[in-house]
Amino acid sequence: MKSALNEFGIDLSADIVASTHDGASMMLKYGRLITCHSQLCLIHAIHLAVTKVFYKKLPSQFVHESEEEEDENLEWSEGELSDVENEISPDLFLNETINEKLQQARKLVKFFNRSPVKNATLQKFVIESHKTELKLILDIKTRWNSILAMAKRLVRLESCIEKSLTELNDSHLFDSSLFRFLQQLIDCLQPVEEAILYIGRKNVTLLEAEGALKFVFSSLQKSKHQISLDLSDALEDEISKRRSKDVVSLMKFLQTKAWDFLKFNTNGLFPYSSKSQIYRTALEFYHQLTGEVQLEDDILSSGEFEEPIQQTEPGSLKHFIDEEMSFKSEATSNFDMKSEFTLSSTNKCLTSKLEFLNDALSTIQPSSISSERAFSVASSFMPKDRNRMGHELHGALIFLREYFHKKEKEATDNSKMIRIE
Repeated sequence: MKSALNEFGIDLSADIVASTHDGASMMLKYGRLITCHSQLCLIHAIHLAVTKVFYKKLPSQFVHESEEEEDENLEWSEGELSDVENEISPDLFLNETINEKLQQARKLVKFFNRSPVKNATLQKFVIESHKTELKLILDIKTRWNSILAMAKRLVRLESCIEKSLTELNDSHLFDSSLFRFLQQLIDCLQPVEEAILYIGRKNVTLLEAEGALKFVFSSLQKSKHQISLDLSDALEDEISKRRSKDVVSLMKFLQTKAWDFLKFNTNGLFPYSSKSQIYRTALEFYHQLTGEVQLEDDILSSGEFEEPIQQTEPGSLKHFIDEEMSFKSEATSNFDMKSEFTLSSTNKCLTSKLEFLNDALSTIQPSSISSERAFSVASSFMPKDRNRMGHELHGALIFLREYFHKKEKEATDNSKMIRIE
């Protein structure tokens, strides 16, 4: 990895602020070995929490034949989460309570979708109510986010489905408790989907991701359904392992330029660090990114200097001479950083050093969606029949693709501006 970065003149230690990756054990070790900040993917944490609540792990021999049937194509009408890590492992299966209701919902969807006559009857009432045709959506059993798409469409067309079943003399298929359960699923998964789509966007900061996560917890606690409460507990467990408290606290000050947020510091899910720890974090990032030698013994680990610093006796001649000649004192390191914070807090304007830190920390990605997209692009250039392609050619093709896409986007934007003018 270092050699690949060196080709572009990038130093992993000085030029990279942070690396965002998932929580696999191999990636955790990678995060401990790298010199820059290690940030675990927050969307991956949400995915793990959802699978913990909705699914259970069973041995492969317990797979029912009914679970192996091929799913129908899913027609997405809402925001698709194609780039999100939401694929379910083959050994995970929906728990009994949720699966029983979803099997009932799937039966209702297939009842209409597999018969042109029955679907035409449904669409007659749909057009009367919604002025357009809306086909029922069948979920994909290997992707949990498709459950939300199916539930939203069924609940939206509830009255139309009831009228259609009555006209078709199949009203026994309509169950009001099913639609109440589907509404509970929507209340649970809708805020999760909104947060995932937001956190997965480009240029979203850790601080903005923090706000999205708070929205999810607030929404889940308001719904008060058991599924929502279980998901809230699972999310709390996963997010607490991945939240970078010190970095978020530092970014909070750099954004607000005040210490007011510490007044609301609690031991809950989103606690903030103390002032001293925020100073320490700022110094660590500043020295890492500027290449300056860290000066504080409490920030440095033992062995940073090749030669130990000789301590002189206070009040001696050598002590006064060393004080005059040396800048290795607390007044030139920690005191200066505290002064930067004090000055910014007083004037409500970041100093140049803190502005530099703010710009650097804003580049930390809260999710690994960007790299997942890059893997998807890379796989399109190297299918099975091109598995011997060299990495240099592979990288050149990807760069060319992005170059032409960028040029095409610029041409499109320019043409729009000309039409507006």
